Amino acid sequence: MRLRELSCGIRHRLRLALEATATGEPPLVRLGLPAEVGGPSVLLDLYGAELLSGFLLSARVAGAGLVAPEEGLGDYPFSLRLTRAGEEGVIEIVQGAEKLAVVQPLWDRLYAELLLVLAHGRHLAAPARFQLLEGRPRPRLLH
Repeated sequence: MRLRELSCGIRHRLRLALEATATGEPPLVRLGLPAEVGGPSVLLDLYGAELLSGFLLSARVAGAGLVAPEEGLGDYPFSLRLTRAGEEGVIEIVQGAEKLAVVQPLWDRLYAELLLVLAHGRHLAAPARFQLLEGRPRPRLLH
């Protein structure tokens, strides 16, 4: 449905995909390394993606400080933990046997993409409907 590859130089790459489900349930977010690189990937529901976006912002604001670990207990459970690799912050996402590391240079891009994915995901999960109520005047445009 929606696929983005985030990169920061040659070393750091991440793939983010919004995927439809076969059952008609709300879409899922797959986060992992690009296919040609191979490696871990995690699957998040919209709640998990929102939790990750909040954790990214919290880690960004904390700077050199620590952020308490988080547990996502939805349909696709996972944990989030802020660690350090030298001078660089790393967010570890652990889901079952999969462990994905998101390095600090990708945090801002991932946060922005998650906001877009969440908007699309919410719309697909429950499309907004326009309904004109009887007896109410039609809305007027501002210009």
